[in-house]
Amino acid sequence: MQKAERTFNPQTGRILPDLSKKANAMNTTTENAKTTRTKGNNIVMSFVDEKGNPAKAPQDGCRGVHAQLMKTGNTDFLDLRTLVNPDGTPSDMLFRLAAFGAATLGRNEVNTTPEEDGPEEAEQKLLARWQGFRAGSYRAMSVGSATPVILLALERALLAFESPEGERLTEDAIAAKLSIWRAKYDGDGIEDEKAQAKARRDAIRDLRGVPDIRAAEKAIIDEREAARIAARPAKSLSDI
Repeated sequence: MQKAERTFNPQTGRILPDLSKKANAMNTTTENAKTTRTKGNNIVMSFVDEKGNPAKAPQDGCRGVHAQLMKTGNTDFLDLRTLVNPDGTPSDMLFRLAAFGAATLGRNEVNTTPEEDGPEEAEQKLLARWQGFRAGSYRAMSVGSATPVILLALERALLAFESPEGERLTEDAIAAKLSIWRAKYDGDGIEDEKAQAKARRDAIRDLRGVPDIRAAEKAIIDEREAARIAARPAKSLSDI
């Protein structure tokens, strides 16, 4: 353990910042735009990227976890790049940490779902979070009846997008685009109901004008129909 003022990251050659003044802000867990305060301010955890920059949640380039003990003033840095086998492959410990993280985040999705939303919504949030991991997104894919299929299609298309140079959109860039189009779809700032309906039609038309989004929308609709069929009791010709 090191004193906070001497915290040094040898991988990047940078001194990590003293986060003690941000304890109240950093000592929270932020998931899906909801913030839940943890009990006490005994420790501040931040996720450090390959350039040595701290963040409250794992961002692109995350390479380790920085801990600052508020009562002792000591710190430690867990560099995930050291958790590898001699041949450079991920160690079993790295997989175990990842498994624990996936389980914890999945449990949080279920346990933080309001009772009035029902167990089906809690289940969908868990599945959406893990589907987000599979799609390369730390946060959950949008779920719930309040999210229109066309916006889900936009999100899926953005996650799959790759520029001619092989670059992909960051999570923040995707979130920003989704926020813009959600506002257009909802007709934010428009009071007249007819004008709101027109804004929604215009947003749907514009989004469906993009082949990638149109294909993603069809895929989502097909997947939902397949899931509904699979959930029905199996019958044979003799039952008909």
